[in-house]
Amino acid sequence: MTEERARNLTKRLTASIIAILILTAALTVTTFILVSTMISQTGNIFSTGNVAINLNDGKPIITADDALFEPGATFERPFTIHNLSSCDVWYKFYFENADGELASHIYVEIKDGDKLLASGKLNEITYASSRAIDNTLAAGEKKNLVISFHLEEATGNDMQEELLSFDFSVKAVQAKNNPDKNFD
Repeated sequence: MTEERARNLTKRLTASIIAILILTAALTVTTFILVSTMISQTGNIFSTGNVAINLNDGKPIITADDALFEPGATFERPFTIHNLSSCDVWYKFYFENADGELASHIYVEIKDGDKLLASGKLNEITYASSRAIDNTLAAGEKKNLVISFHLEEATGNDMQEELLSFDFSVKAVQAKNNPDKNFD
């Protein structure tokens, strides 16, 4: 091996060793930074909860034997909503599976005392169209509410033989960290 080749080899080995040392130092610094950002902070408490609502103890609010509608008739029925959740909730009422032409002729109101919570035609108060009640229902709170069903006066006698079936439902979501009342 010539002297010039030996010097070139020594220069390349020296440059390689320096590059390895620089990369090792950079890796060490990067690792230290990563580890220091992952150091845990004590004292943070997270909790999980559940959302559960009892609507009228699972009993129907109105039955076929309970109401025979005629034009202009109004039926009021009391019912309860009980927040069995571990947190305060936003809630909304809606109708599902409305079957029968009468659904478009019955006006519904849901009240808490004199305060109107929801209203509209039965077939129009759907999950998508209903909105959350303005006030939350506190954890453990139980409310006594009233729902009224009114068959429009202009509905002819030909509707008196019609049948109507529907499911009255409530949906609840946690109120904490949900100021926009997001139900999705």
